[in-house]
Amino acid sequence: YNSAFMNMLKLEENAKYRQTIKNVLEFNPEILKRFVNFMNNPDERTAVEQFGKEKKYFGAAVLLVTMPGLPMFGHGQVEGFHEKYGMEYKKAYWDEPVDDHLVAEHGRRIFPLVRRRRLFSGSESFVLYDFFVEGVVNENVFAYSNRFGAERGLVLYHNCYATTSGWIRSSAARAVTIDSGETVLVQTTVGEALGFNSDGRYYYVFRDYATGLEYIRHGRELCEKGMYVELEAYEYHAFLDFREIRDDDYGTWGALCFGLGGRGVPSIDDEVKLVRFAPLVETFRTLCTELQNLVTPLPPSAGAAIPEGRLPGGLGGGVRRFAELLAETAGGTAEASAIAETVNIRLERAWALVAGAAAGTEPPPWHEVVDTPAGRLLLFITAVLRGAAEGTAAGKEREDAAERLGTFGLLRALLDVISDAGAVMELPWSSAEAAGLVTVLLRHRLIDPDGEAVQLRQLVTERDAARFLGVHTSGGFEWFVKERFEELVAWLVPADLLECPEAEAVRREELLAASMADLLARAAGAGYRVDRLPAAAESGEAGAAGERE
Repeated sequence: YNSAFMNMLKLEENAKYRQTIKNVLEFNPEILKRFVNFMNNPDERTAVEQFGKEKKYFGAAVLLVTMPGLPMFGHGQVEGFHEKYGMEYKKAYWDEPVDDHLVAEHGRRIFPLVRRRRLFSGSESFVLYDFFVEGVVNENVFAYSNRFGAERGLVLYHNCYATTSGWIRSSAARAVTIDSGETVLVQTTVGEALGFNSDGRYYYVFRDYATGLEYIRHGRELCEKGMYVELEAYEYHAFLDFREIRDDDYGTWGALCFGLGGRGVPSIDDEVKLVRFAPLVETFRTLCTELQNLVTPLPPSAGAAIPEGRLPGGLGGGVRRFAELLAETAGGTAEASAIAETVNIRLERAWALVAGAAAGTEPPPWHEVVDTPAGRLLLFITAVLRGAAEGTAAGKEREDAAERLGTFGLLRALLDVISDAGAVMELPWSSAEAAGLVTVLLRHRLIDPDGEAVQLRQLVTERDAARFLGVHTSGGFEWFVKERFEELVAWLVPADLLECPEAEAVRREELLAASMADLLARAAGAGYRVDRLPAAAESGEAGAAGERE
């Protein structure tokens, strides 16, 4: 039972504990597998009293579950209980509520690592590194790696109230038995320990389980210089899911690595699309800038003409250029003229919707969502992407068409477009939420062509919709935010009307209004709890009945 783990980390005697590990490695690394590490036990104060509930607690907990040996959680540790449970206890004597936030943070930060214990529990491939800051070892940083088969993991934790930055490259010595039977001390590097290829054509992508971000590093740099890391007070990184990538003949991955400059991103695969389809992406961004200039003024009056030379001429040629590159990128499955025509039709419908809603004596219930420059911009961007998806769909389902835009990097570029727009206009959402909202509008219709209403539970639990709706767990149940749900349902109406001919708009809007009211009532009846939402079959009844009528 390794009480040094608990006591030395708590007191931040980091050099002493690192030396403890070094001593074991130099004597017999196999001993590490026999350690039982813990942050509290029946004879000690509880973990939350010793480590708190913030960054230091989770940093130590990450070490607990990623060091060789056996991690031991104390009774009530995950729930955040303060009562000290002795060995003689048969029941709790304090009436303590479960700390739902602490449990949720364990679910987000710690349990995913616990599920990877086979990677961390052994000591055969465990390597401890020195963290060098301008040539001097920072003893407050724990850095180590481990392997299991093809799996690789690298963990760093800064157990100190300070900031630091430096490199890990060389390891501490460990005892190794050579062919002659003699035991010798050897050192290695992070490149050797994790099997990186020093050939300049190889790159390594990996994910940080602390932030969810992905990184890319050059194999040669990892082998020759090691890995550079910046750490805040009590910050940790758990790098896993390493994959090796050989650069293509165009230097795509090298360009991405250089362009990111070590920065983490949600998806490296999405980022590489920005490099691979750079001409199309840049044309889309330019078109969105023109759209932003178009929608920034006050809403147009009813029946106002579309600005001369903008539509259907293509916003100064922007639509035409975008359509040409999209058709070229799609590989001949669509014609540029057809894409441009579809996009322009959708943009004209967006203009008519904004103009009509602004001029009406009784604005429709969905009017508020497009009654701001930011709202109008999102509607126009949705119109462009809807038209692009239709123009390249070739009979595919709308979800497939939306995904196809994603493969060309347009959905990733959308995030940058909205982020840039937020710098000059007020956005009521984060950039990620707004981009997710547009993605939802591309994939879903309030009432599909068969008269089926959107499947409510499926909509709420979809990743992008869930982020926009603020889906969260409390009291053991998933909930979504009432105001965000009302806003999302309102957005589905004008998005649906983009594809409706103007002659049918009045009848279609009546059906949509009824479906909108029905969805709002169903959500309210469920108390905005996900598991209480109606099943798919139930949620389609109202829309189908309205369409048949």
